[in-house]
Amino acid sequence: VDAGTGELVQIVCGAPNVKAGIKVPCSLPGAVLPGNFKIKPTKMRGVVSNGMLCSTDELGLPDDGVNGLHILPQDAPVGANIREYLDLDDTVFTLKITPNRADCLSIKGIAREVSALTGCAFKQPAIHAVPITGSRKQPVQIDAPADCGRFISRVIENVNARAATPDWMKQRLERSGIRSISALVDIGNYVMLEIGQPMHVFDADKLSGSLHIRRAREGETLECLNEKTVSLSENTLVVADEKGALSLAGLMGGAASAVSDDTQNIVLEAAWFAPEIIAGKSRQYGFGSDSSFRFERGVDYRLQADAIERATELVLQICGGAAGEMVEAQGELPEAKQVELRLGRLKTVLGVDIPAEQVETILQHLGLQPEKTAEGFRVTAPSFRFDIEIEADLIEEIGRVYGYENIPDDYTSGRLKMLALPETRRPRFAVYNEMAARGYREVVSYAFVDEQWELDFAANANPIRLQNPLAAQYAVMRSTLIGGLVEIL
Repeated sequence: VDAGTGELVQIVCGAPNVKAGIKVPCSLPGAVLPGNFKIKPTKMRGVVSNGMLCSTDELGLPDDGVNGLHILPQDAPVGANIREYLDLDDTVFTLKITPNRADCLSIKGIAREVSALTGCAFKQPAIHAVPITGSRKQPVQIDAPADCGRFISRVIENVNARAATPDWMKQRLERSGIRSISALVDIGNYVMLEIGQPMHVFDADKLSGSLHIRRAREGETLECLNEKTVSLSENTLVVADEKGALSLAGLMGGAASAVSDDTQNIVLEAAWFAPEIIAGKSRQYGFGSDSSFRFERGVDYRLQADAIERATELVLQICGGAAGEMVEAQGELPEAKQVELRLGRLKTVLGVDIPAEQVETILQHLGLQPEKTAEGFRVTAPSFRFDIEIEADLIEEIGRVYGYENIPDDYTSGRLKMLALPETRRPRFAVYNEMAARGYREVVSYAFVDEQWELDFAANANPIRLQNPLAAQYAVMRSTLIGGLVEIL
């Protein structure tokens, strides 16, 4: 092996794809691989091996789908540091996003938040409308308008589904925790990470007639992309064609309409689904997805057209093709809420007097469109913020952007009046202590129990069932304490 040391190195390798002339990562004696695996000269099958040729798994990299060595491009420089060549000396920021801030589940959302916190200018991702050169359209119809507020489709004809995902896109996806699958699928995932809109790609030639966004029919089944076949319930929203359900809306696509290497024409989908119809479905069906994680928290309901345009631009760049016109169907979308903020109330709650000009700047950087009023400001909640509903929400936003560390730490004081305890009554905890002294034990148990316990201990055949139980053994509300006491024993 030529490892760039000036001399050939003898290395024993049993990988199925090893052959003369390829370029692969090589670990020489002294190297330390993930898991503190130290490379040193050793004998394999009686032959001295002075190093190891590596796969992605051995390097701690995402799986490249290859059984064996990680094969590098032919122009990879021999002897170069693999960390530098693969740009592995990266900085990873781990962000823990609270459930109310689904707008931060994208690079665009994080950039907007950093802009608000630092005062830097927020640069919107450039969205370019593509030229319409295709003739096909995919009709759509929303049959459940309360569950689906908007659904947009676009047909792109004559794509090359075998085109390779560019290294820059694959690298960004993998470092965001998403495995590269194929160029068409990767593009949808990339747009989701970039601007926050989950997308789906159908094989246009596998669809029959119009797409219908409707509730599932009792008895319907669907084979999903994760190779699981599920029986659908009527509380589930699906995307269907004239023949039947194609995908679990906002959760996962179906295998029957999925794109493959032989796909020639595709349908891009971008939709807004009400969080209430998606919430709980991951638990109900036993699997989730990056899409459902976002939809159940709330996706920007004005983002769909931008997502289609951005995805189309990338498809044409990577896979080629001819884009048709967008087809949009609209159901019931949320109304933009207006919330009043009183500067006097802001000062009372935070305990600090923030100038009106600074308050206005903070609200503008948060994208909250402030309008001056006699007492402060009127704010219109943007389409990407579902958690701005009352004045306290605005005060919280201003407080955290202003900086809690900038709020004076003044201790409040006040007089407490001691109330007399009647001699005829004893404090509750005195009774607890007396009973404990006599050998009694206090039991605190769940108010939820196994359904069979209710039947056995309370003869209750129709208990109050929980819609989303913590676990199977906590599925119903108890009507007696006996079950909990038996469990403790």
